[in-house]
Amino acid sequence: MRAEFSGRAGRLDGTVALWHTAWQRPEDGGSVDFTGRHFQAEGLDRLPPPHGPGGPPLWLAGSGTPRVVERVARHYDGWMPFLPYARAYGEARDRVQRTREAAGRRTPSRPPCTTRSPSTRTPHGRAP
Repeated sequence: MRAEFSGRAGRLDGTVALWHTAWQRPEDGGSVDFTGRHFQAEGLDRLPPPHGPGGPPLWLAGSGTPRVVERVARHYDGWMPFLPYARAYGEARDRVQRTREAAGRRTPSRPPCTTRSPSTRTPHGRAP
């Protein structure tokens, strides 16, 4: 495909926006078009309908940086963080929730995902 490494987050978010548009078909079964920064599509009525309303939940795996938190809150249904400490996870999760509310998005019914990885370092970089 030879896609440039830079801009990959925007392309992923554009793909997610296209999917969400395709899954929000009109009640009459009519056609839906999509115009985004990276992709355009016409006649999305040929895709099979999703199993549930709005399609499956889409989650983003990522860190807790401000840009990732913003993307999760605005475009995704869930978040799989890979943060090294519980406090960092809690702070980022709160930022996701505040940003989601400010954008007028409802809170997902599923709790956020957590991951665990063993660490031999403290938050200040020193071994215990």
